[in-house]
Amino acid sequence: MLVAVLGCGCVTAPEGIEPNWGQQILVVGGYRGNDSGVSGNPVVGLELVRIEPTAGGWGFEIEGRYGTEEEDQVDKVRTASYYEIGGGIRQVFNRGAALRPYVGVGGAYMIEDTDDILDNGLKRDQRERGGGAYAHGGALWIPSETQLNREWGLALGVDLRGMWGEDYCYTELSFVVGIGR
Repeated sequence: MLVAVLGCGCVTAPEGIEPNWGQQILVVGGYRGNDSGVSGNPVVGLELVRIEPTAGGWGFEIEGRYGTEEEDQVDKVRTASYYEIGGGIRQVFNRGAALRPYVGVGGAYMIEDTDDILDNGLKRDQRERGGGAYAHGGALWIPSETQLNREWGLALGVDLRGMWGEDYCYTELSFVVGIGR
């Protein structure tokens, strides 16, 4: 019986005490407007987030994103692919509530591959690399009360993001789905 009582105490955190880390694994999907000569593109990505409860909602995030677009221009057809990896810090507000607004800042490294097929049939390939700073904000909704800070559960949200670098800038609006606590 003592083992059963001690085991039950390990399943969830006691009232008033936060469990160890808040964590989320999030898939993002949205649309990115950029300055690369392509009008914009769909983008998908993965974010991993850890928030330490004793740090007032502060934690860290790592992310990867991919996007592609094809566009007919006046004298060519341009195809572009974007690969991005980055990391930074995130502040989550209302950590114990179902709706959790957040802001984050960090740095990202991006590779942009463009292929231009000119009207005369020639093909021109170009690869640009560069880094930049990003900032984003949004809100996650973890709907079930049993999922709040105790167990993994469904997370839904929206994210608005911008990146500014020497060679590349964009604004992105994404919807977010994943699991978290």
